[in-house]
Amino acid sequence: MGYIKGINGLRAFAVALVIFQHYIISYFYRSDSSLGSIGVTVFFVISGFLITGILIQEKEDVTRSIWDKLIKFYSRRILRIFPIYYLVLSVGFLSGIYWFSEINKLWHIFYATNIYIFLTGQGTGYTSHFWSLDVEEQFYIIWPALVLLTPNKHLVELFVVSILLAAVSLTLRPLFGYNDLSAYALPFSHFDSLGSGALLSVFVKKKNQDNLLKIKPYMIISGVIFTLSICIIRDLKSDAPGVESALVLMNAMTIITTCLTIIYISLNQESNLVKFLEIKFISGIGVISYGLYLYHLLVPELFTSTSFSPKDTPSWINVIIYFFTSICISILSWLMLERKILKHKKGFEKFVRISLLRKRQI
Repeated sequence: MGYIKGINGLRAFAVALVIFQHYIISYFYRSDSSLGSIGVTVFFVISGFLITGILIQEKEDVTRSIWDKLIKFYSRRILRIFPIYYLVLSVGFLSGIYWFSEINKLWHIFYATNIYIFLTGQGTGYTSHFWSLDVEEQFYIIWPALVLLTPNKHLVELFVVSILLAAVSLTLRPLFGYNDLSAYALPFSHFDSLGSGALLSVFVKKKNQDNLLKIKPYMIISGVIFTLSICIIRDLKSDAPGVESALVLMNAMTIITTCLTIIYISLNQESNLVKFLEIKFISGIGVISYGLYLYHLLVPELFTSTSFSPKDTPSWINVIIYFFTSICISILSWLMLERKILKHKKGFEKFVRISLLRKRQI
C-alpha cells in the first residue's frame, strides 16, 4: 500500500487524545477519562487498515512464497517496533527505576503486560500504557498468516468474523466474571477496531467510487461530535447504571468515524481535510507518534526530584514542560535512532532470511 496523505495527521490526533487524558485529566483531576480509549481505538483502526493493506498487496506477488512474505513482514515490523521499546526497557531495568519493578520484568520483555492486567484486574503503574503495544504485537502474531493463507474471495468473511469475535468476547465477559479492565486488555476485545480497519483496506483498494465517494466531511464532523459527546457524558456519569453501554456505543462510533475519515482522505487526497492533516506540525506529530506514545507517561517522573515534580500541586507550567520534553525526546528518537534503523530494513530482511535458511539446513 502506497503512502496515503493524512494518515499521519490522524495518528497525531489519536496520540493527542491519549496525552490529553494523562497530562490534563489524570494529572489535574486525578481521575480517568474515555478520551485515551478513543485515541487507542483510532490507532487500532489505522493499524488494521495499513497492515492488512500491505499484506493484501503482498498476496499479489505470486513469484514469492508465503514464507518469504512472512519474513519480509516480520523483519520490517521488528525494526519499526522493537528498538526503542527494548531501549526503554533496558534503561529502566539497568537504572533500577521503580516504573519497571512494579511487576516482573518478563511481562514487559515478552509483550505480555496486557495479559498481566487480564489476570490480576489491575494496571501496572507508569507502564500501564504498554498494554496497547502488547495487543498490537499479539495481533501481528496471527494476522499475517491468516490474511496470506485465506483466499481473496474469503477475506471479507475473515474480517467480519474478527469483528464479531470482539462482540462475542464482550458479551460473554460477565459469564466468566471478568471485570471491565481485564476484558479491555485482551486482544480479542479490540478485533472490532483492527478488523474494521482490515475490512476498510479491501474497499479502499477496490476504490468503489459509487459508494465510498458519497461520504462528505459533515458526516465525519457529526461522528466526531457525537463520539466526544458520549465520552463527556460517560465521564461525568461514570457511576451511573448502564454506563458501560455508553462505552460500547462510544467505541462503535469511534470506529465508524475513523473508518469514514480514512475512506474520505484515501479517495480525496487533494481535499481541504487532507491539506489540514498534512500541516507540517500535525503530520510531524504523527510521524513521531509511536515514540511519543511510548515515552510520554514516563517523562513526568523524570522531574520528580525537581521543582516541576508531578507529585506537587498540579501546574500548567509542569504540563507544558512535560509535553515539550516528550516532543523533544520523541523527535531525537526518530531522527537519531528510528529513522536510521529503518534505512536498513532490506539488509535486515536479508539477514533474517539467510539466518533462518541456515537453521533449516542444520
